[in-house]
Amino acid sequence: MGRDMGDDHPKQDTQLVDLLRRILGNLHARSSYRRRTGIAGYDAKEGSLMAKLNVRGNAMMEQLSKELDFPFQRVGSLVICLREEDMDKLQALYDRGVANGVPGLQILNREEVLEMEPNIVDNVYAALYAPSAGIVCPFGLNIAMAENACENGVEFKFDTKVQRLEKKDDIWEIHTNQGV
Repeated sequence: MGRDMGDDHPKQDTQLVDLLRRILGNLHARSSYRRRTGIAGYDAKEGSLMAKLNVRGNAMMEQLSKELDFPFQRVGSLVICLREEDMDKLQALYDRGVANGVPGLQILNREEVLEMEPNIVDNVYAALYAPSAGIVCPFGLNIAMAENACENGVEFKFDTKVQRLEKKDDIWEIHTNQGV
């Protein structure tokens, strides 16, 4: 977000208020794992903004990781189905993912899953495979985004409450308890 703000208006007096502090402040609690799976976009409500952002963000991740120098690896993901009677749920995830534009989704049968991942549980019935999913260190990603925003002139305001946002021409004004 800050990266986008800074890149749109390089070296301007752009303010990123409180949001980054909240993100970074809660980062340890939210990213207690060293790596997190990159969201492919099959789980978000069909056609929702979250679905669009998941798919778009996922597609951008490799290039962004190179530009901002944080680790990212596209490894794919499997959503495992253990019983035949749950195949409708797996199919629903597949259908939602296809509707959301997730590339390369496949439903794999037991043999295909075992071929891909021989150490999977013995009673696997099928799986949804999302080749576009990847792993990223959320802490490294957020730090890289903050550094990039700072390099592009974003001014960070901590301990500041956003009261309202107002768009004027092509720039957003952020009104806070400490002024504009």
